[in-house]
Amino acid sequence: MLEIHKVFRNIDTKDLLFGFEIIDLFFIFFIFNLGNIFDCGFIINLTVCLLFAATLRLLKLNKPRGYLLDLIRFFTRKHRWSNGGK
Repeated sequence: MLEIHKVFRNIDTKDLLFGFEIIDLFFIFFIFNLGNIFDCGFIINLTVCLLFAATLRLLKLNKPRGYLLDLIRFFTRKHRWSNGGK
């Protein structure tokens, strides 16, 4: 006799908050905090933060999960290029 098990369908869903990944929210809050440090004013700071969030959303359109983190890792690590095994 076959056993019946409960299978969850949403295993492959992304962890999103307001449509952004966690690393994206970190950068958005970082930009917001920079505006607070330089005392730009709340309205200007909020406008810059929202424009950054919209730009980030457009740049990551149709990109795979974890794209921003992989891009940061690519630019911050030392590259070792192959010379074809010579």
